[in-house]
Amino acid sequence: METPARRGGEHGFTLVETLIAVSLLAIAVIGIMYTLTTFLSVSGVARSTANLDTVVRTYTEGVVATPYVSCASSYSSVTLPSGYNRSSGPTVAYWNGDDPATFGGTCSTDKGVQRISATVREQSSGRVAAVTITKNAG
Repeated sequence: METPARRGGEHGFTLVETLIAVSLLAIAVIGIMYTLTTFLSVSGVARSTANLDTVVRTYTEGVVATPYVSCASSYSSVTLPSGYNRSSGPTVAYWNGDDPATFGGTCSTDKGVQRISATVREQSSGRVAAVTITKNAG
């Protein structure tokens, strides 16, 4: 099929061809920008989760390293880095001396095992992670 002849031997693209090319280019750019935005968002979430995991692990190690205190009301001496706080806890529950183990909220007689619970919160993202540590006297 032969294309119609143009005036005066002019060569180039028609308006329709140019509009189609610009439209296709715009669709491609939008797709690339959407993919880039999604990638950056997902990588930010992954980074935040990894940082929170590291802080929780460090907090747990700090509580475990703290000496056992009979009938302790909390182990709040372990500090969190800036940008993180405890949204709840630490709360201490005391072993009732039974099997399977149950824990109570009052320390009538400390039987040598405590369960410490806390929730760590990253302030910038609002992400939280719960941690439960069992600590024994021996």
